[in-house]
Amino acid sequence: MISSSRRGDVGAAVRVVPDSPYSAICVVVARGYLDDPVSGAGLAHLFEHVWFAHELDAPTVEWGETREHAVVLHHVCPPEEVPAVVSALAQRLWRCRAALPDVMAPRVTAALRLIALERRTGRERRVFGFPRRDIARALRGDPDFDPVAVDTDGLRFDDITSFLTGRRLAVCVAGPQTSPLPSPEDLLAAFAVPPDQDGPAPAPALTPALAGGWTVATDDVEASAAAWLLPLTVDVAAAAWLAIGLIERCPPPAGLRWVSGRVVSPFGAAAVRGGHLFAVAAGLADGPAPDLVHDHLLPLLRGDLARFDAVRATTDATRIEATDQAAIDAIDLIGPATGHDAVRHAVREASTDTMRGFAELLAESPHADFRAHAGSRR
Repeated sequence: MISSSRRGDVGAAVRVVPDSPYSAICVVVARGYLDDPVSGAGLAHLFEHVWFAHELDAPTVEWGETREHAVVLHHVCPPEEVPAVVSALAQRLWRCRAALPDVMAPRVTAALRLIALERRTGRERRVFGFPRRDIARALRGDPDFDPVAVDTDGLRFDDITSFLTGRRLAVCVAGPQTSPLPSPEDLLAAFAVPPDQDGPAPAPALTPALAGGWTVATDDVEASAAAWLLPLTVDVAAAAWLAIGLIERCPPPAGLRWVSGRVVSPFGAAAVRGGHLFAVAAGLADGPAPDLVHDHLLPLLRGDLARFDAVRATTDATRIEATDQAAIDAIDLIGPATGHDAVRHAVREASTDTMRGFAELLAESPHADFRAHAGSRR
């Protein structure tokens, strides 16, 4: 059960997750690494870390993500602490908007040190499903772009305090009914945008596109991948989610060690400006490598699909944790999105014809190919 409301550029939602042992509060800002200006790459990632550098006087576990068009800020707490955490987060939002330079400076310094530590310790190294960072480079059209690094040349404190100006904001709570859940109106009142902080959103930094071939640099991975920007529809989102289930249930052909469709999202596709981002990656075995798209993915989706009914049932039964649900609901509020509940319904209604239509869409749509070679330039 979910209830939601909106006031100007701020959206709020509350969802009851009956069997969750905890509550989650997710704050999402509609500005990600693809919205960073050319002269200020990494600003969205920096804001993510500055957010957490402001102390929170409430019991919570918290972490963040910087995505294509959103900074996603997760907070988990005992159910009875939701009112205190919501109040503390509203105060943190105010401080991010209004902190004076002498207050902001040590927090920006701490954030930059943490980002440097992330990169130095390898937290941001490629792992299973390697091309996420390389897809970011393709979307930006810049082979040297790094969504994790921060360009500090010319960085000003008001780049942080004005980060939210003109951007949509969403706050969503998910947790058990036994907790003192606020109403969406309560959340809107707490996270209201000051009149002098409201205004038109800056123009998008770019219009993302995916095409061409990209040589990817890795330490020790031989792999290939393909990525598409597909129409932003419920049916496409459902088909992408089902496709990853089919990929996982079918053993990869000779020449591939593994194949994953969860490169950009556990649900197969991520909504970005311009469409649904969908990608498939594979680890290469020794010997000649098959074409990931034409030798494996398309034949799989065009085949007899004997496992389809089992995949559809398993996908429909997927249990989503309160943390993920709060983030999904918040991202739906800032858009572009198709609505996760609607996608679940489309999964239930899908058929083998849905998957064959998805295969034809992939075959007809432009995509980018990635190839990783161990020891290549990073």
